[in-house]
Amino acid sequence: MKSLITEDRLYEDLDEVLNILSRRDNSSRPPVFLWSRVSDAVHKKLLYRIASELNLTSPRLIPSKALEKHSFSFLNGASLNGLYSYYKTGMVRKPGVHIIADICNKLDIPQVSLEDWLDFIKNNNLFSWGNVPDPIKREILRKATFELGYPHPIFINNDDFSRRFIFLGGKSLTGLYTYYRNQYDGARGIIIRRMCEALGLEPSREDWIAYITSPDTNIFWDIIPEDVIREILCDAATQLGYSNPRMFSIDDLKVGLTVLNGMSLYSFASRYFAKDKQGTRNIDFICNQFHIPQLTYVEWLYMISYQRNFKWELIPNEYLGRILWTKTKEAGKEHPRMLKYEDLMEPCRFLNDKTLTSLYNHHRQGAKKANMDTLQYICNLAGVSAMNTDQWIQVICGPDSKASWDMVPDFAKRDILSRAAGELRLQNPRLLDYKDFCVYRYDFLDGKTLSGLYTHYHEKQKDGEESPIQSICDVLGIEDLTNAEWIQMIAHSAICHWENVPIKVQREILYRAASEMGLEHPRLMGTKEFDSVPLSFLNKKTLSGLYYHHAAKMKRKNNKINEYIFSQLNIPKMDIHPKTGRLNTLDSSVHTKYYDSLANRKDFVNEYLKRFDFASLLRKYTAIRNAREAGIYRKGLITILAPMSRKEYIDSMYEIIQSVPKDELGLRKSKSGNYSLTKAELYKLAGIEDAPAESNRIAFADTDGISLLDKDSVLQNLSVYKDILDIKIRKFHLVPCQFLVIYEGSCICQVNVPLNPGDVITDNLGNEYEVSECRERKSEDGYILDLKPFVERKEEEYAAMKTLSWDSNDSILSDYLGELLEEVMDGTVSPLLSVVLGLKKERHLKPDSLVRLPESAYYNKTLPENETQRQAVELSLSLDEKFNPLAVIHGPPGTGKTTLIQEIALQYYHKGKNILILAKTNVAVDNILEKLYEDKVPVLRTGNHIEQKSALPYAPIVSTSNPQYRNAIGDRNCITLGTPMGFYLDKNKRESSFDLLIIDEASQMDIPETLFSLGMARKCIIIGDHLQIPPFPIQNEVLLEYDPDINLDKREELQRSLFEKLITDRGRYNTVFLDVNYRTENPYMVSFISDLIYDGRLRPNRNSIYYEVPKGKRKKLFPRQTIEVVDTSEIADIRARHETELNSTYYNLSEAMLSVKKVIDLLKEGEKLMDICIITPYKAHAEKLKEIFLQHERYFRNEEGLRRFIEKNIYTIDSFQGREQRNIIINWVRSNYGLPGMPTKTGFLRDYRRVNVALSRARRKLILIGDYETLTKSDNQRVRHIFTQIKQIKTKEKIVL
Repeated sequence: MKSLITEDRLYEDLDEVLNILSRRDNSSRPPVFLWSRVSDAVHKKLLYRIASELNLTSPRLIPSKALEKHSFSFLNGASLNGLYSYYKTGMVRKPGVHIIADICNKLDIPQVSLEDWLDFIKNNNLFSWGNVPDPIKREILRKATFELGYPHPIFINNDDFSRRFIFLGGKSLTGLYTYYRNQYDGARGIIIRRMCEALGLEPSREDWIAYITSPDTNIFWDIIPEDVIREILCDAATQLGYSNPRMFSIDDLKVGLTVLNGMSLYSFASRYFAKDKQGTRNIDFICNQFHIPQLTYVEWLYMISYQRNFKWELIPNEYLGRILWTKTKEAGKEHPRMLKYEDLMEPCRFLNDKTLTSLYNHHRQGAKKANMDTLQYICNLAGVSAMNTDQWIQVICGPDSKASWDMVPDFAKRDILSRAAGELRLQNPRLLDYKDFCVYRYDFLDGKTLSGLYTHYHEKQKDGEESPIQSICDVLGIEDLTNAEWIQMIAHSAICHWENVPIKVQREILYRAASEMGLEHPRLMGTKEFDSVPLSFLNKKTLSGLYYHHAAKMKRKNNKINEYIFSQLNIPKMDIHPKTGRLNTLDSSVHTKYYDSLANRKDFVNEYLKRFDFASLLRKYTAIRNAREAGIYRKGLITILAPMSRKEYIDSMYEIIQSVPKDELGLRKSKSGNYSLTKAELYKLAGIEDAPAESNRIAFADTDGISLLDKDSVLQNLSVYKDILDIKIRKFHLVPCQFLVIYEGSCICQVNVPLNPGDVITDNLGNEYEVSECRERKSEDGYILDLKPFVERKEEEYAAMKTLSWDSNDSILSDYLGELLEEVMDGTVSPLLSVVLGLKKERHLKPDSLVRLPESAYYNKTLPENETQRQAVELSLSLDEKFNPLAVIHGPPGTGKTTLIQEIALQYYHKGKNILILAKTNVAVDNILEKLYEDKVPVLRTGNHIEQKSALPYAPIVSTSNPQYRNAIGDRNCITLGTPMGFYLDKNKRESSFDLLIIDEASQMDIPETLFSLGMARKCIIIGDHLQIPPFPIQNEVLLEYDPDINLDKREELQRSLFEKLITDRGRYNTVFLDVNYRTENPYMVSFISDLIYDGRLRPNRNSIYYEVPKGKRKKLFPRQTIEVVDTSEIADIRARHETELNSTYYNLSEAMLSVKKVIDLLKEGEKLMDICIITPYKAHAEKLKEIFLQHERYFRNEEGLRRFIEKNIYTIDSFQGREQRNIIINWVRSNYGLPGMPTKTGFLRDYRRVNVALSRARRKLILIGDYETLTKSDNQRVRHIFTQIKQIKTKEKIVL
């Protein structure tokens, strides 16, 4: 033993130590006395001396506290707390070993006997059971077990430990139980098992059986070892005649078992019944807990054979497959997939004559949900390999075969169709027709047809879907043919079943046919071209089969067949009119000859005046003869001119040349000093003595030439728009959104559906926004929204956006259409709406029946000089609520629409009337408000959050949100302005009826919103231009849900504005075309836009300075090249001019850089920076422009002015409608190149109406920057035409304006 002594000086005499400790000589303890200097022998003797005084048989029984607190007599009442401290802190001891026990071990003090321990426990309070050696505890536990009468300590329960034991002198063993409970956690009863294991008293299997079967024991199953329960389960299985406990049924668990002395396992098993077994059977779940082996295949067969109501979901799929194969052999079949229901009904020898009917019934519902044959479904579950096609054909061809086509897998059906096509010598199954399926008997099918296969898929086909055969081929994954492959097969087939040919292929064939016939467009094909022209690309076949195929499908036999075909095949209407060569619009749809176009007649006169004098033009037949000789005569000219009288001819010439200055025609200026030519002067030159009559500029309604619309058709049309609104409400009631970034004060986020610019939406936090822009992402699904918040917020608030609500406006419009439908049915529609809907004719008006005003009665004193505007005012004043409640005014850009609205509003206001003026956009409303505000008449601006929606500083002052202003107006008549929804939803608007409604920019409103607006007044003047930006289109998702088969014509019809429908329904309404452009100073710019978009009907203002100065000065003031074309295709490096795509929008760096240069050039010419605007079709390019200008601010003297220019003068085309500027720079952006000869992509520019908006904004100069090689080779015919005309501006000499 290692000595306790560590110092040099030793105390080896006990008496000496006791002397020192007891201070018998009354001296103090020597300062050098340390317990570490006491020898081991003295320590040992001292401990025995202590034990003796404490009446203990061994020092090992000394409690620690006795050393600390006991007053020892042999030490004169002193304690040994110093000795205890030394033992505790001054010596190294084993962890977990009691201090005294550790010292005794080191001093070789013998262990205490059992008898001594028992005697100690009887007479003392045991300080800790941890000090009691395990052998002693084991013997104590055995004695306790014996005294309790138990065969093993495992039987002892918690209460037994509290019992007072005789062998312990009446003491309990609660301390022992507590000691072990503190060491072990676990379920109830586990402590005694852990105690037994720790003390080497593990129960035997017999002990556990006795424990389980004892009537006096509360069984804790959790404490029984896993191997014991597993053995019990296996013994139970053997007794019941099973080879595996997994073969038990629930009833088996209730059977008394010999191994358990007649006790069952039900109480044991019931503990698991309520547990979450995730679909596992109770017996299997229990067996899994105790690692019972899985059933073998033979054991499964035994269970199926003898267990009633066997549950087929239990059997593993691999064994199910073996069962099916065994049954297949018994049935004499080659493959399980050949089995039939009747086979399963037959007894199975390998299942003790039990049938497999229950297997079939068990899986029948699952097969139904999977839309499969039940047996094939079972085979799939069992992992049975697929049959090859030959095996399936054997099944199908079998005698009395009842094989369902549901059974046959797709690959086999696909192979069968390919063999059928091969037998018929067709190159592809897609060329099969109905007879090939249902009539022809195939050799490879032993004379059977494919009618069952046809019927199987035809029954699943939705109503309206065409060509069941193509649907079958699509479902079966038969490779679709390319258009070229289709065309090749059609060319080499004896007959073509056109119902099988995809629409896209039919469309391609028409385009190729038109090209081969030398026609510019398929819509130029008539019946002759379909029926009689053999086509080389179709191996000399005609298109008669296609023609009569569609003719047979027509429901309305009075329609033109070729137009029906074009509609069904989504052949777009011709972008360029086939007769006139001009843009094809609804306005030009009535043209049937080249010279029906006014612009073409102007072109003719322009070319004539380049070659001949003006006087000869005034002589009709001389002009025709000269034209023939000069080679500028075109077929159809004489047809137009010959029937005209001399006066009519001169009138027609005046219509063409009235905007040409007199000196350009070789004439002197008039006495008044003006170079504009009057009709009276032209009459005099032509030798016509009569005074010219006043021109009528109003196209009056032809009440005799039109018919009323049928009420049912009106109801049907209104229902279409209501249905579409309801779909939008349902789809977009709550739109999930993801916040992206705050940029330039706008909130940018991503949504999964498109929203309309101008719409007001609300987020999940209740914040309101206006949609500024919505563009589609190309890299992934979704749309990018640019939202303008009505109230600025912190970025973290925007980041909390999760959803957008966007159905309030549509809900209002849908409800309104519902009410309107009821009114139409009841016959209670207002006269105004009755006229608009075509249910009522207007009363016929004539020029002399209009209200005439003297010039002095006009508030705008220059307005009567414009004959068209004056007549528009007179028409407006002639309206009445009952017979003539509507006037339709077509106002191209810059023609004074706002001035006209101002005059009409003032005329009605000063007659004591209430006027309501509505426009689609707040910009348009502000333009009118700005005019009326100057007239100092009471105007009331409606709408919530006007301070956010209006750029006019005084708009909030004259708005409904100003109570003082509202009170000042009181009940007096006034002019109210707003957007339709802004007016309707205004919480502060006053309730009043309106005598007149004026709708501005009506071509931007969709039909429901316009009808909604028309319900607010008794009379209406509707003003717009359908050749500018149209209503925001109905979302494609909505249209497809409304009609999955919607064709192109129907789409275009639904996208039209009500204004466009009214203005193009000729003869039904009184209409006016405003034909004088006041915005643009240079007539050449007006003439270009007029010829390009308005068929030459638009003319410059003849009261401008252009007509007051002579030719020489005119050329300096108004250069003919006022439209500057900057062609970036002249940049040699394609990469330097190429577009860049960004989040489905585009920018062009080279065009942005050129714009900076052009702005600097304009400044050098003396122009002011704020008199210049840059517009572009794309939002990304507008932002790139701002970025580039900021990077080049060193080139601009006034940095503050530049920043104001960047903020206020860079726009997208859509956001610039309704605005104008002195100098406009347009960036077209698109620049891309494909393979040589292939068309380019120009996307957004395909809408010529947006191009019109862009071109018509400038007053002085227009600079057009773009890649004209890309633009003139566009895949869109309109874009090609427009930009070809723009590119040729430099080369065209223009006389006629």
